[in-house]
Amino acid sequence: MRHPAREGTLAPLTTAHGSQVDVVIVGAGPAGLAAACELQRRGLRIRMIDGADQVGEPWRRRHDALRLNTHRWCSSLPGLRIPSSAGAYPSRDAFVEYLERYERFLGVAIDWGVRVTAIDRDPVSQDGWVVQTSRGTMHARDVVLATGPDRVPRMPAWPGAAEFRGVLMHAGAFGRPTDYDGKRVLIVGGGNSGVDIANCLARGESRGLWMSVRSGSTVVPRRLYGVPLQLLAVALRRSPRWYQDATTTLTSRLSFGKLDAYDLPLPSKGPFTRFVEDGVATAIDDGCVAALRGGRLRIVPEIACFDGAEVRFVDGTALAPDVVIAATGYRTGLEPLVGRFGVLDALGRPRVVGGPSSAAGLWFVGQRSNFHGNLHARGIEARGLARGVVRRRQASAGTKRAWWRRVRPARRGMGAPEATY
Repeated sequence: MRHPAREGTLAPLTTAHGSQVDVVIVGAGPAGLAAACELQRRGLRIRMIDGADQVGEPWRRRHDALRLNTHRWCSSLPGLRIPSSAGAYPSRDAFVEYLERYERFLGVAIDWGVRVTAIDRDPVSQDGWVVQTSRGTMHARDVVLATGPDRVPRMPAWPGAAEFRGVLMHAGAFGRPTDYDGKRVLIVGGGNSGVDIANCLARGESRGLWMSVRSGSTVVPRRLYGVPLQLLAVALRRSPRWYQDATTTLTSRLSFGKLDAYDLPLPSKGPFTRFVEDGVATAIDDGCVAALRGGRLRIVPEIACFDGAEVRFVDGTALAPDVVIAATGYRTGLEPLVGRFGVLDALGRPRVVGGPSSAAGLWFVGQRSNFHGNLHARGIEARGLARGVVRRRQASAGTKRAWWRRVRPARRGMGAPEATY
């Protein structure tokens, strides 16, 4: 239901060239909010739109046992810290409450319930963009897409899946852990989402729990000798790839020993390399390993096909689960909007986030997961984006001094303190 205080945002969005805003931000999740904060600090006129009805809508739909895998110190957005009352690893509800506070702190009117239908070059200015929406047309010199990395669930095309007699769902529809009490559950995927679901169900009352792993998994603890592991990862983020691979693998081995003894082998690629090349995140343990060691969770091979009530694996074995949960990732869903501009890679992800893309004036934040923590990365991307937008305008105006004179009073007037990380 739309919040009554937002009735004023329902006016038509149409903007003419004469009333052009500086930047249109599509998406009002954490990435979009961070981008709005940094752009406002630099005196830019922004307009935010989002297809949801309220802030944090995707987070509200996640299961009620969810907690951030990243420490609150590394999960705050620019200018406003997550309060200590949220705990070291905030719950779903605590993080939604933080996003609500951040929306009020930002003070930007967000147009909710607005879908983008097309994005094109402005035929008049040739240096701007036209954004077609469900409530009108907008013109802006710069457009920021902050729609997130997980808009479209990715479901493999398994043979026989359409005739499966049990329940087949994507991890995005997981719901509540108690929904699986008394059921035989097969989780497909040993990445971060799959292990997170296993963490939840290992503490529940399911009748059986299996995980299908195709190419191994690297599992690490939340803390190493009492220190949040993410803090160490952030400290090493500028290290060479081979060093991050080696330290992450060593951390897993020191914490849990050889998990291949329980049929969970390490992947052929290092954890950081695999993340960069394949988009598979390192998994965070919160009960999964104990369940594996205790026999509560069992590892099975890659799925070959579905056959009626059974799932058949590549080694010839079979299982008859009540529920199959595909923790098989997402796609950004950006191809229909901007795929023709050559700004996306083969997986549909922006080639550049937080910086200038090959299509001048088209920017991306938040569509790539980050090995060192997604929320930590959003502030960094937002600052890079804002600097890039300013430089583009300086280059166009040809006078850095004139731009600074216009921006400086706006920066002084901002009530938001500088980000602290």
